[in-house]
Amino acid sequence: MCRHAKTQTNDVTAVPVNLFVWDQNGNYRSNGSTTTDASGLFTYTWTPDIEGSYIVAAQFPGSESYYPSSAESYFVVMGATPAPAATEPPTQMPAYEMYTLGMGIAIIIALAVATLLILRKH
Repeated sequence: MCRHAKTQTNDVTAVPVNLFVWDQNGNYRSNGSTTTDASGLFTYTWTPDIEGSYIVAAQFPGSESYYPSSAESYFVVMGATPAPAATEPPTQMPAYEMYTLGMGIAIIIALAVATLLILRKH
């Protein structure tokens, strides 16, 4: 039986990444910087100032151990969809109005039945 041991090093150092964007109007600007995690991945939060297509470039300037590198990606910023207008919840009758309505209907039915019984006897 052969076992292979995985070695893991805990001395991984995050590397800096510089971010640049081009918007659809051709404006180019530095957008900030961040650092990678141990896997070389990074995240960055930014709220664009205009709608449209963007190109984002991530650049690693290099170090004593690694050559510089860069990558580009594209994304589109769309305008926010307006929130639907708030609708009023349907109004319900207060409980006392429901009781009054129910009593009124019961009285009308009772009068109709009494009228029918009186007319039958004649």
